[in-house]
Amino acid sequence: MNFLRKNLFFAEHTFRKWFISSMCVILIFIVIGLLLYMIALYTTEKAVVMAQRQAAEQTKSLIDLKLLDIKKDVSALAFNDRLLSASFITRPLDNADYYNLHQAREELRGIYLYGNVRDSFVYFAGSDSFISAYQLKADESDSFTESQFGMKRKEWAHYAQRQTSSAFVVMQDTLYFLSPLSRNGQREAASLAIVELEPDDLGELLFSMPASLDSYSYIIADNGEVIASTGNLPATVLYGYGELKSGENYIDKNVVTSQSMTQANWEYISVAPVNQYLKEVYDLRLVLYGYIGISFILAACIVYFETRRRYRPVLTLSRNVAIRHDRDIFENLQDTIQTIVANNTRLTSLIQQDQKALLKQQFTEMIREHAKPDKDQSLFRNNFGLSFNQGMVCIIHVEQIGKKLGNLSSQEQENIILLCLNNIGMELLGAQYACYFWKDVDMTGVVWSDKIDEATTALYITTILEQIRTSIKRYFDVDLQFALSKLCDATSTLASSYLQARESLDYARMTGKSGMIPFDESYTKLPPAWHHMDIIRAEQDFMSYMMERNFEMAKAKLEVITGYYEYTDGASIQLLQCRMFGLINLVLNAIEIKKTPLEEHFYMDMNPVQRLLGASTIHSLKVEIMQIIEAMITHYDEKQQSTEQKIEIIDRYIELHYANPSLSVQQLADYVHLSNSYLSQVYKQYRGTGVLEVINTRRIERVKELLREESDMTLAQIAEKAGYTNLQTMMRVFKKLENKTPGQYRTKQ
Repeated sequence: MNFLRKNLFFAEHTFRKWFISSMCVILIFIVIGLLLYMIALYTTEKAVVMAQRQAAEQTKSLIDLKLLDIKKDVSALAFNDRLLSASFITRPLDNADYYNLHQAREELRGIYLYGNVRDSFVYFAGSDSFISAYQLKADESDSFTESQFGMKRKEWAHYAQRQTSSAFVVMQDTLYFLSPLSRNGQREAASLAIVELEPDDLGELLFSMPASLDSYSYIIADNGEVIASTGNLPATVLYGYGELKSGENYIDKNVVTSQSMTQANWEYISVAPVNQYLKEVYDLRLVLYGYIGISFILAACIVYFETRRRYRPVLTLSRNVAIRHDRDIFENLQDTIQTIVANNTRLTSLIQQDQKALLKQQFTEMIREHAKPDKDQSLFRNNFGLSFNQGMVCIIHVEQIGKKLGNLSSQEQENIILLCLNNIGMELLGAQYACYFWKDVDMTGVVWSDKIDEATTALYITTILEQIRTSIKRYFDVDLQFALSKLCDATSTLASSYLQARESLDYARMTGKSGMIPFDESYTKLPPAWHHMDIIRAEQDFMSYMMERNFEMAKAKLEVITGYYEYTDGASIQLLQCRMFGLINLVLNAIEIKKTPLEEHFYMDMNPVQRLLGASTIHSLKVEIMQIIEAMITHYDEKQQSTEQKIEIIDRYIELHYANPSLSVQQLADYVHLSNSYLSQVYKQYRGTGVLEVINTRRIERVKELLREESDMTLAQIAEKAGYTNLQTMMRVFKKLENKTPGQYRTKQ
C-alpha cells in the first residue's frame, strides 16, 4: 500500500480509475471463461442424456421389430391347413396319423424361422405330440416336457389348455413364444405353436456400453425375470418392471432410461453414470485455475506498464501548460485541452462557413452578370490555384434517388451529392483542370482549365462529367442529368454559358432525354418549313374516324400526327410546348365526341384527362395516347360482340373445362365480361336451360362413359374424372338426371 501511495501515477485519480477499469474488463473476460466452462459441463451432461435417450429408443425399436418379425412368422402357422388338420389327431396313433404328422413336419420345415429363433415346435394336445423341423416326438413320459418346460406332461397339458393368447414366457431359463393355433378366429383344439428364442440375439441388440464405464442395460419381464443384459449388470437388479417412469430418470447421479416394449410385457432399462462421461472435463479444472491466476497477474503487469508509458507524456505536458493543480492532473489537463479544441473548432467552423458562403455568392454573381470582371481571375486563382482560360457551365438535375439516400431529407441528399461532385470531380480532372459545384436555383457547376485547347477541352470535360455521373450512380444509386453549355474562353461569358446550360435542361425536360445533354444551336432557332396542310388534314381524318368509331384507322392517323409532333430537329423549346398542348386538346376532343351516358363508367376508370395532362415529354405523351386508343378499341370490340356469339363461346368453354372442379357460373361470366345474373338470364333464353344444368349434364355424360368403359374404376375415381370433388354430389345429380344410381346403371350395362 505504501508503494501505491508513493507511486506518481497511482496518486492520480484518473490513472487509478483507468487501471481499475482495465482490470475489471480482464476479470469480466475471466468470469466469461468460467461461465463457458460451466456451460460446457452442462452441455456435456445434456448430451449424455440425449445420447442415452436415443440409444434406449433405438434399442426398443430394434427389439420390438425383432419380436414383431417372430409374431408375423408364427402367425403363418395358423393358416396352414395341414398343421391345423393334424391338430385334431388323438391317441392312440395309427399309421395314417403318423403319416399326417410327418407331412405336417414337412410343412413346418418350409416356414422354419431361420436366424430369429433356436427352434420351433407345434404341440398337439390331443395326441401329446410335438413336431419340429427336425423331429416328431410323442411324449410317453414326462422327460421331454420336464427338460423343455420344467413341467410334467399332465401339468404341461393343463398349462397349454389355458394358453388362449400369444405371449413371450421364460421357462427353465429359456425364452419361448407361445401362440395358440386357431381357425376362422375360433380355437378348436388345444394346440400351440412354440418358438424357442436365442437370448444372445436379444443381448446383441442392447446398446453396448464401454467396458471402462460403470454402465449397463437389461430387459426385464413383468414377472421380474431378466431376459437379456449387457455391461456390468449387478447381481441384484436395482430397478424392476414398472418401477420407473417412461423416459429419463435422474437417480443417484445416474441417468436411468426406461422404455416399455410394445410387442411384449417387457421393459428396457439402461443405467449410465454422468460423472464417468464428465471425468475428462473435470480433470481440466486445475489447469483452468492455474491459467486464470497466471493470466490475472500478467494482465495486471501489462496494464500497469502500458498505461504508465502512455500517460508519462501527460505529466510532461502538464508542466508546460498553465493549469490548475487543485484537482486530478488528468482531469485539469483534459478540461484545458477541451476548451482550447472547442474554441478552435468553433472558430474554424465559422471561418469555413464564411468562406463557403462567400465563394458560393461570388460564383452566383458571376453567372448572373453581377460580378466585377477585374475580380474574376483572382477568385479562381486564390481559391483553387488555377486561372480561368477555358471552361464550361453545367446544371445538374436529379432524375432518380435509390434506397441508399432515399431515407434522407432533400437538404441532406443535396449536400451529399454536391460533396461527391466536388471531390470526385477534382480527383478525376487532374492537375490542369478544376471544378466547383454549388446550389443556386439548381445544382450548378463550373469546370475550367488554365490552358487553351478548343479541340480537346470540351470533349475531355464532357468525358469526365460522364465518369462522375457513372460513379455516383454506382456507389450512391443516384441518377443525375447534366445539361451542358458550349465551351467559353473568358469569365465574362460565363453568364451566357449558364443560359445555354439552362436551355439544354429545358430541351431535355421536353424531350424526355437523360444523361449528358450537350448544348446545340438548334435549340434557339426557328423550325424549318412544315407541311401544315398535311397535318391539318390528318387531324381532320383522325376526328372523323373517332366519330365513326373506326378506332383502327384513327390509331393509324394518330401515328402520323405523333410522328410529326415528335420531330424535334430545329424545333425550339416553345414550339415543343405548343405541340404537346395541341396533342392533348386533339385527343381530349376526340374522346368527348358521341360519348353516351352508358360509357361514362368506362371513361372514369380510364381517366384520360389526368393521364394526358400528367405527361411531361413528347415521348411519354405518345405512349399515353396510344394506350388510351388501345383501351377504347378493346372496349368497343367487346361491346359490339353479339350475345349469341358469347353463348357459343360459353358452350365451347364448358366442353373444354367441364372436368375442372372449379368451373362455375361466375367464372364463365368473367370470361365473357358479363354479370352473373345477366349471363344466367340470356343463356336460359337461348338454350332453354340454365348454365349449371348444362355443366352437370355434360359431367354426367362423362360419368356414364366411364361406367361403361372403365369397369375397374371406383365411383370416387369416376366422380373426380368428371369434375366432382364430392362423391355424394355426383350420385345425387346422377339420380336426378337418370332416375337411377350409378351402381344400377353399371349393372345394366
